[in-house]
Amino acid sequence: MTVEIRFHVQLQDPVGYACRLIRKALKQGAHAPFVILVGRSSTLVDKLRIRMVGADAVLDKPLNPGELHAAVAELRARLRAPVA
Repeated sequence: MTVEIRFHVQLQDPVGYACRLIRKALKQGAHAPFVILVGRSSTLVDKLRIRMVGADAVLDKPLNPGELHAAVAELRARLRAPVA
């Protein structure tokens, strides 16, 4: 499984940035799952926008370790599951 970690502080448009990042990676043939961390001020609409462009999981900061573990376990199970 490919993992890419990016850190950003105080982006002016974090949702727009996440959407552009995902679209660009998908155009380039990325197959790794996308887990996006958003600030607690992000709205449900922000999170849905990110999911609609291809994010596999959207988690709130400050990050809950249990929630991250569950998201990663789900993604691993999905990657191992046979495609119907």
